[in-house]
Amino acid sequence: MTKINFSEYAKQYDIMAKNNPAYVEIENKVISIFSNLIDNDNYIIGDFGAGTGNFSFLLKKKFPSLKIVSLERDSEFILKFREKIKENDFDRLLLVQGDLLNSCIRERALDAILMVHVLNLLPDQERAIQTIYDALKVNGHLVIFDVGRPLNVLDWGVYMVKNSLRRNGLLKTIQLLRNSNLVAKQNRIFSKGQKTGLYELNTLAEFKKKFDRYPFEFVEESDKYYRCIDNYLLLRKII
Repeated sequence: MTKINFSEYAKQYDIMAKNNPAYVEIENKVISIFSNLIDNDNYIIGDFGAGTGNFSFLLKKKFPSLKIVSLERDSEFILKFREKIKENDFDRLLLVQGDLLNSCIRERALDAILMVHVLNLLPDQERAIQTIYDALKVNGHLVIFDVGRPLNVLDWGVYMVKNSLRRNGLLKTIQLLRNSNLVAKQNRIFSKGQKTGLYELNTLAEFKKKFDRYPFEFVEESDKYYRCIDNYLLLRKII
């Protein structure tokens, strides 16, 4: 079965993110969450599956004293991330090239972990959740958004075009379509993988069960983000 080529995805990922209102909604939610969670200048967040660094840089701009450990395995994403580092004068931002399933993050090191559209792509989700749990301090939080419902590529294409036409006009929308063809191709691969079982489909209730064996408190939950195909959880590590 064909899997997503993340290196291809990375080449146009930021174009998609910038022009996707549903993605921007998640960005705004993340800022809102951490506005309530961050309580000291030594607060450390792990951005696991950081991609090109969108959320890492978003958080650093909003909370300059924050320390962030950004973990990403794909070399093309890493390249894009490093280009952004050169453009921004941020300290306390550590980019680590590595795999969550073979993470070097020490136990109880992080106050919070952020994962956006990552868990469903991992071959061993149980092991990933164990790594997450181990890396969090007691009373630390996991903020996770993960695709659980079918990704209808045609429907998303119509959604993106309508929003772009309203915001940018016809010419820029045509340019957007040309510059996002690689993302669209990888999304079609993901959608096909959902149908074949390569990428898991689940309800919010089913998604929550993945964390039942760990002493987490469910602080907040929703199945309404990313046009209702995401599961969102805010969890607190109890012990």
